[in-house]
Amino acid sequence: MEKIRKLYGIGDEYEILFLQGGAHLQFSMIPMNLYQGGRAEYANTGVWTNKAIKEAKVLGVNVDVVASSEDENFSYIPEFKFSDDADYAYICSNNTIYGTQYKTMPKTKSPLVVDASSDFFARPLDFSSIGLLYGGAQKNAGPSGVTIVILRKDLVDRVSSQNVPMFLRYKTHVEANSLYNTPPTFGIYLLNLTMQHLLDL
Repeated sequence: MEKIRKLYGIGDEYEILFLQGGAHLQFSMIPMNLYQGGRAEYANTGVWTNKAIKEAKVLGVNVDVVASSEDENFSYIPEFKFSDDADYAYICSNNTIYGTQYKTMPKTKSPLVVDASSDFFARPLDFSSIGLLYGGAQKNAGPSGVTIVILRKDLVDRVSSQNVPMFLRYKTHVEANSLYNTPPTFGIYLLNLTMQHLLDL
């Protein structure tokens, strides 16, 4: 976990979790933990944000798609601005299927959620707006089976519904230091080797 802090230049204001279920499970866990009954803003730039939007709607989230590049088959990142009072704002930083990538992270006072599966550890990131950054390790950081979640500490207790199962609460995994259930130990070991190699470069 400390190697991730060094690679991204972040401090103790963030919790770092090693989870399972891939990015697909995060499409649900994020609204389960961050949605407060207001609205969640999504920028739709491809397959992965489409899936995340659908999962949020299944959970009854008031989803506001503030921008979309679907009109041109997701061939560009649209110009837009998130509002500052949404429960959270959501992007996918790198859309490998369509070859588009955010050059900088959007600025917003709302907690910015970033699906960084496709460019984890690939570049420095400005975390000033980021409330939660996550990704499946298999594309850029390590083997399949490990999901990395970097969560700002002030969001850990935000889960608002007692109906959210304990396993699907970030707080459960924070309190257990990612050991609430048996972790994918070999995958984490290989991920650790990848991080050390990056730090040695």
